Amino acid sequence: MTLRLLRAETMRLRTDLVLLGYLAMTALLSAPSSGIGQSAFVATLYGAHRYALDRRHGVVARTVLSGQRTPTLAAKTVVTALCGGLLGLVGAAGAAVAGATAWDFAIVLGAMPAAAACAVVGLCFGVVIGNYFLAPVAAFGAFAGSAVVLQLWPGIGRALPLGAALSLLTDAEMNLLSRPLAVIVLLAWLLVTGAVAWWSMNARDVA
Repeated sequence: MTLRLLRAETMRLRTDLVLLGYLAMTALLSAPSSGIGQSAFVATLYGAHRYALDRRHGVVARTVLSGQRTPTLAAKTVVTALCGGLLGLVGAAGAAVAGATAWDFAIVLGAMPAAAACAVVGLCFGVVIGNYFLAPVAAFGAFAGSAVVLQLWPGIGRALPLGAALSLLTDAEMNLLSRPLAVIVLLAWLLVTGAVAWWSMNARDVA
């Protein structure tokens, strides 16, 4: 059943105008000197926006009727992560073309999983909040707040999803986490936010 739902989610990408818009946003924001870290920001917004918009249009309710809630969430998580990885790739390419960073395969390998993880965290915001307007706003607020914490209290900020994602995008001398540790922190956050999203989806009406 999960494979059928996953296939349905993948086929929807052919007409996903929201993804096209966020890809364009990623390319534009990654060009300045702020660099490819913006792809993690955009991916978070995309994950929240995509799920909440699907819920508003009744896509989630129809999918749940044809399957179970957990397989539905699993399929949406996988496809959202893939889209996030694509946003990370576009971000790395945009920064390299604009000269903000050099084209480095290691950077690409960091940008894709970082953006994929942020997209899934955004999806969890969408599941918990539900509203197609408030979910991206909450994701933006959490991202902006994490950036402030990273600046003021770097010891705490490094342990947040944003700090861990940036650790995959920058060199070790930037006083962030090592890349292996950043992967562990991101996986831990995905488990926590995923558990909250799973509980929320199973405890509430998805209509």
